[in-house]
Amino acid sequence: MHPSTAVILEHHSAYDLSGYPSLTGRARPSLGARLVAIADCFDAVTSKRAYRKAADRREALGILQAASGTGFDPWMVRAFVRLLGLFPVGSLVRLDDGAVGVVVRNHPRLLARPAVKLVLGPRGSPREPEEIDLSERSPEGAFRVSVERSVDPREIGLDLSELVSSGRLDPAPDAETPAPGLVHEPSPGEPAPPGYVDTHGQRAGTADSGQQDA
Repeated sequence: MHPSTAVILEHHSAYDLSGYPSLTGRARPSLGARLVAIADCFDAVTSKRAYRKAADRREALGILQAASGTGFDPWMVRAFVRLLGLFPVGSLVRLDDGAVGVVVRNHPRLLARPAVKLVLGPRGSPREPEEIDLSERSPEGAFRVSVERSVDPREIGLDLSELVSSGRLDPAPDAETPAPGLVHEPSPGEPAPPGYVDTHGQRAGTADSGQQDA
Protein backbone atom coordinates (compact mmCIF):
# COMPACT_ATOMS: atom_id res chain seq x y z
CA MET A 1 0.00 0.00 0.00
CA HIS A 2 1.30 3.47 -0.88
CA PRO A 3 2.10 5.60 2.23
CA SER A 4 -0.27 8.35 1.06
CA THR A 5 -3.17 5.88 1.23
CA ALA A 6 -2.86 5.68 5.02
CA VAL A 7 -2.76 9.47 5.28
CA ILE A 8 -5.93 9.87 3.18
CA LEU A 9 -7.72 7.16 5.15
CA GLU A 10 -6.65 8.03 8.68
CA HIS A 11 -6.23 11.82 9.00
CA HIS A 12 -9.75 12.16 10.49
CA SER A 13 -9.39 9.18 12.82
CA ALA A 14 -8.06 11.39 15.66
CA TYR A 15 -5.05 10.78 17.88
CA ASP A 16 -7.14 8.84 20.41
CA LEU A 17 -9.00 6.97 17.62
CA SER A 18 -12.28 8.71 18.49
CA GLY A 19 -12.78 9.95 14.91
CA TYR A 20 -13.54 8.20 11.66
CA PRO A 21 -13.02 5.69 10.20
CA SER A 22 -12.51 3.30 13.10
CA LEU A 23 -9.02 1.81 13.18
CA THR A 24 -8.25 -1.56 14.73
CA GLY A 25 -5.03 -3.26 15.65
CA ARG A 26 -3.10 -0.09 16.54
CA ALA A 27 -2.96 2.55 19.25
CA ARG A 28 -2.60 5.63 16.98
CA PRO A 29 -3.08 6.70 13.38
CA SER A 30 0.04 6.64 11.21
CA LEU A 31 2.68 9.34 11.62
CA GLY A 32 1.81 10.97 8.30
CA ALA A 33 -1.88 11.03 9.13
CA ARG A 34 -1.20 12.73 12.48
CA LEU A 35 0.85 15.42 10.75
CA VAL A 36 -1.72 16.04 8.03
CA ALA A 37 -4.56 16.18 10.57
CA ILE A 38 -2.95 19.20 12.27
CA ALA A 39 -2.18 21.01 9.01
CA ASP A 40 -5.65 20.23 7.64
CA CYS A 41 -7.38 21.65 10.73
CA PHE A 42 -5.24 24.80 10.75
CA ASP A 43 -5.88 25.41 7.04
CA ALA A 44 -9.62 24.82 7.42
CA VAL A 45 -10.00 27.18 10.38
CA THR A 46 -7.92 30.00 8.84
CA SER A 47 -9.60 29.79 5.40
CA LYS A 48 -12.63 31.90 4.49
CA ARG A 49 -15.80 29.93 3.90
CA ALA A 50 -19.16 30.92 2.39
CA TYR A 51 -20.75 30.46 5.83
CA ARG A 52 -18.10 32.11 8.02
CA LYS A 53 -15.08 34.35 7.97
CA ALA A 54 -11.57 33.01 8.44
CA ALA A 55 -10.32 32.72 12.00
CA ASP A 56 -7.04 34.37 12.91
CA ARG A 57 -3.88 32.42 13.62
CA ARG A 58 -4.17 32.70 17.39
CA GLU A 59 -7.70 31.24 17.40
CA ALA A 60 -6.67 28.39 15.09
CA LEU A 61 -3.67 27.48 17.23
CA GLY A 62 -5.90 27.65 20.30
CA ILE A 63 -8.24 25.08 18.73
CA LEU A 64 -5.29 22.78 18.07
CA GLN A 65 -4.02 23.16 21.62
CA ALA A 66 -7.48 22.52 23.08
CA ALA A 67 -7.66 19.20 21.19
CA SER A 68 -4.06 18.23 21.96
CA GLY A 69 -3.92 14.70 23.34
CA THR A 70 -7.38 13.76 22.05
CA GLY A 71 -7.85 14.82 18.43
CA PHE A 72 -4.21 15.65 17.76
CA ASP A 73 -0.79 14.32 18.70
CA PRO A 74 0.33 16.57 21.62
CA TRP A 75 4.02 16.48 20.67
CA MET A 76 3.23 17.49 17.10
CA VAL A 77 0.89 20.26 18.25
CA ARG A 78 3.65 21.74 20.43
CA ALA A 79 6.12 21.59 17.54
CA PHE A 80 3.58 23.14 15.14
CA VAL A 81 2.72 26.01 17.50
CA ARG A 82 6.39 26.76 18.16
CA LEU A 83 7.14 26.67 14.46
CA LEU A 84 4.40 29.12 13.48
CA GLY A 85 4.24 31.23 16.62
CA LEU A 86 1.06 32.82 17.90
CA PHE A 87 2.20 36.14 16.48
CA PRO A 88 4.57 35.81 13.49
CA VAL A 89 7.55 38.14 13.26
CA GLY A 90 6.51 41.11 11.14
CA SER A 91 2.84 40.98 12.10
CA LEU A 92 0.93 43.79 13.82
CA VAL A 93 -0.60 43.45 17.27
CA ARG A 94 -2.70 45.74 19.44
CA LEU A 95 -1.76 45.77 23.12
CA ASP A 96 -4.20 46.01 26.01
CA ASP A 97 -3.19 49.64 26.57
CA GLY A 98 -4.27 50.53 23.00
CA ALA A 99 -0.79 50.86 21.48
CA VAL A 100 0.06 49.04 18.23
CA GLY A 101 3.39 47.38 17.52
CA VAL A 102 5.20 45.12 15.09
CA VAL A 103 6.37 41.74 16.37
CA VAL A 104 10.16 41.62 16.08
CA ARG A 105 11.03 38.52 18.10
CA ASN A 106 9.20 35.58 19.66
CA HIS A 107 9.84 34.35 23.18
CA PRO A 108 11.22 30.77 23.20
CA ARG A 109 8.65 29.60 25.78
CA LEU A 110 5.97 32.28 26.33
CA LEU A 111 4.49 32.28 22.84
CA ALA A 112 1.87 34.91 23.69
CA ARG A 113 4.56 37.34 24.86
CA PRO A 114 6.79 38.40 21.95
CA ALA A 115 9.02 41.44 21.76
CA VAL A 116 7.31 44.19 19.76
CA LYS A 117 8.37 47.53 18.36
CA LEU A 118 5.67 50.11 19.06
CA VAL A 119 4.67 52.25 16.05
CA LEU A 120 1.34 53.77 17.17
CA GLY A 121 0.41 55.20 20.54
CA PRO A 122 -2.71 54.28 22.54
CA ARG A 123 -4.75 56.90 20.66
CA GLY A 124 -3.55 55.80 17.24
CA SER A 125 -1.04 58.58 16.70
CA PRO A 126 2.35 57.72 15.11
CA ARG A 127 5.28 57.54 17.48
CA GLU A 128 8.97 56.85 17.35
CA PRO A 129 9.47 53.07 17.37
CA GLU A 130 10.33 51.67 20.79
CA GLU A 131 10.98 48.00 21.48
CA ILE A 132 9.31 46.44 24.50
CA ASP A 133 9.47 42.87 25.76
CA LEU A 134 6.01 41.60 26.69
CA SER A 135 7.53 38.90 28.91
CA GLU A 136 8.80 41.54 31.34
CA ARG A 137 7.05 41.72 34.71
CA SER A 138 6.47 44.47 37.20
CA PRO A 139 8.14 44.30 40.64
CA GLU A 140 4.87 42.79 41.91
CA GLY A 141 5.21 39.92 39.42
CA ALA A 142 2.41 40.83 37.00
CA PHE A 143 3.05 41.25 33.28
CA ARG A 144 3.29 44.93 32.39
CA VAL A 145 1.35 44.72 29.13
CA SER A 146 -0.24 41.99 26.99
CA VAL A 147 -1.40 41.43 23.42
CA GLU A 148 -5.11 42.08 22.96
CA ARG A 149 -5.36 40.83 19.36
CA SER A 150 -3.70 40.70 15.97
CA VAL A 151 -4.29 43.67 13.65
CA ASP A 152 -4.66 43.81 9.87
CA PRO A 153 -2.54 46.75 8.59
CA ARG A 154 -5.43 47.79 6.33
CA GLU A 155 -7.64 48.14 9.39
CA ILE A 156 -5.57 51.06 10.66
CA GLY A 157 -4.26 52.35 7.31
CA LEU A 158 -0.64 51.41 7.99
CA ASP A 159 1.72 50.57 5.11
CA LEU A 160 4.01 47.94 6.63
CA SER A 161 6.23 47.68 3.54
CA GLU A 162 6.91 51.42 3.69
CA LEU A 163 7.61 51.19 7.41
CA VAL A 164 10.11 48.37 6.92
CA SER A 165 11.85 50.04 3.97
CA SER A 166 12.20 53.27 5.95
CA GLY A 167 14.57 51.51 8.36
CA ARG A 168 12.58 52.60 11.40
CA LEU A 169 12.16 49.00 12.47
CA ASP A 170 15.84 48.10 12.17
CA PRO A 171 17.45 47.07 15.48
CA ALA A 172 19.58 49.66 17.16
CA PRO A 173 23.34 48.99 16.82
CA ASP A 174 24.84 47.35 19.88
CA ALA A 175 27.58 49.08 21.81
CA GLU A 176 29.71 45.98 21.44
CA THR A 177 30.26 43.99 18.28
CA PRO A 178 28.01 40.92 18.44
CA ALA A 179 29.42 37.44 18.16
CA PRO A 180 29.34 36.09 14.62
CA GLY A 181 27.16 33.11 15.61
CA LEU A 182 27.03 30.24 13.16
CA VAL A 183 29.54 30.67 10.34
CA HIS A 184 29.20 28.69 7.15
CA GLU A 185 31.97 26.65 5.58
CA PRO A 186 33.32 28.67 2.60
CA SER A 187 33.20 27.08 -0.83
CA PRO A 188 36.47 26.55 -2.76
CA GLY A 189 37.77 29.96 -3.82
CA GLU A 190 35.28 31.86 -1.63
CA PRO A 191 36.75 34.33 0.91
CA ALA A 192 36.29 33.06 4.45
CA PRO A 193 33.48 34.86 6.34
CA PRO A 194 34.33 36.88 9.48
CA GLY A 195 34.90 34.60 12.47
CA TYR A 196 35.63 31.50 10.38
CA VAL A 197 38.30 29.19 11.82
CA ASP A 198 39.86 26.66 9.45
CA THR A 199 39.88 23.67 11.79
CA HIS A 200 40.41 21.37 8.79
CA GLY A 201 43.70 23.05 8.03
CA GLN A 202 44.69 22.89 11.68
CA ARG A 203 44.01 19.17 11.79
CA ALA A 204 45.90 18.63 8.56
CA GLY A 205 48.84 20.61 9.91
CA THR A 206 48.81 18.59 13.12
CA ALA A 207 48.74 15.36 11.15
CA ASP A 208 51.60 16.52 8.91
CA SER A 209 53.72 17.54 11.91
CA GLY A 210 52.99 14.17 13.53
CA GLN A 211 54.14 12.37 10.42
CA GLN A 212 57.30 14.46 10.32
CA ASP A 213 58.03 13.70 13.97
CA ALA A 214 57.50 10.01 13.30
